[in-house]
Amino acid sequence: MTRAALPQIRAVGTAFLRQRPVVTVPLAVAFVALVVAAGAPTAQVGALALGLGSVQAMFIAERVIGARRPLSERALARSLVTTSLGILAGAAITGGIASPLLPLVLAPTGVAFAAFGPGRVSAVVLAIVVVAAGALAALPPGVPFPPLASPARELGAALSLIASAILLRLGVTTLADTHAAAAAVLSRAGDDAAAAAAARARALDNLGARVAHEVRNPLAAIRGLVEVMLEAHAAAPTERDHRRLVVVAGEVERIEQILRDYLDHHRPVTELERAPVDLATIARDVVAVLEARAARADVTLTATGATTIVSVDARRLKEAILNLALNALDATAAGQRVAVRWSAAGAHATIEIADTGRGMTDGELAQVGTAGFTTRRDGLGLGVVLARAVITQHGGQLAFSSVPGRGTIATIQLPWQPS
Repeated sequence: MTRAALPQIRAVGTAFLRQRPVVTVPLAVAFVALVVAAGAPTAQVGALALGLGSVQAMFIAERVIGARRPLSERALARSLVTTSLGILAGAAITGGIASPLLPLVLAPTGVAFAAFGPGRVSAVVLAIVVVAAGALAALPPGVPFPPLASPARELGAALSLIASAILLRLGVTTLADTHAAAAAVLSRAGDDAAAAAAARARALDNLGARVAHEVRNPLAAIRGLVEVMLEAHAAAPTERDHRRLVVVAGEVERIEQILRDYLDHHRPVTELERAPVDLATIARDVVAVLEARAARADVTLTATGATTIVSVDARRLKEAILNLALNALDATAAGQRVAVRWSAAGAHATIEIADTGRGMTDGELAQVGTAGFTTRRDGLGLGVVLARAVITQHGGQLAFSSVPGRGTIATIQLPWQPS
């Protein structure tokens, strides 16, 4: 039995046990009167009155207790088992398998099944009914008392069926109401969570716009300094430094374009500027941007793949791959590897960013791509969100696989037509 099910069982038990005497006390009185009117032996009348009276006393005590506090699931289980035994004992007194009391056993049995499901309590109640039915069927006629005569027998059976239906309705409908109430609570919780997420997204959006606005001026200054250094290197070129400065200038220009897009429309899904481009060019540009960072971290960064021409917005796809590669570098310790590799087959071009870093648990993997989720201390949890948006706009898909302690693979699939 799950912990979540216990409040439902307590609600069913308390409501059912509180209302049960209202039905069963008049029924018990009517049954004793029927037995007396049928001319049953005094011993039979006394045994039935004693048994039904004891059971009704228990029911009334449960009603009093239930009025003060909710009853536990254990109390409900004990009451249903005791009630079943009491009804079956009454059936033995009033005709065995032909007793008019026998239909009444459906009420505690049905409530047990509804409240406890396929659990131990239901199994115990079912076993009691099965064994008792066999025992009642095996009783010789007239043992221990003769069966009730007509029409008392038929009238008693009708009363039992009516009372059983009423008791089942009390128990089962209470459980249904409890489930409906629980569903309503979950629905409200879902609405609250969605509203909170929307508010958080708006706050992040506003924060991003402010940050983007403030970053533009320092970027302009950096770009100016890089251009001055490029001019200086043009007079006395050092090939490696010159290449790095070209990369820096290109990245500054890319960041400025991103900021313009963001400030104009808060990152809208704008039309792609598609053009044929080799994935090798994009991937190697990403590696060129990150090679110094990888070297400082003592991480081996590689790019491998054959010529693969795709029709994409190269700037935005590069941005997506760069975000994923940055995540891979951050998750990878010194001496380990990050590989960017690409290929094409069938109708898809595939790009993988694979690292041998710390990997992710199943719980973390399920949250990847959710705004605000990050495993980095200084992260915002937006890199994968933005990357997935770009890839989806290209008609592609982004998926992750990971093994804790062995690394993660981010896989991009894009539509591809062989040339």
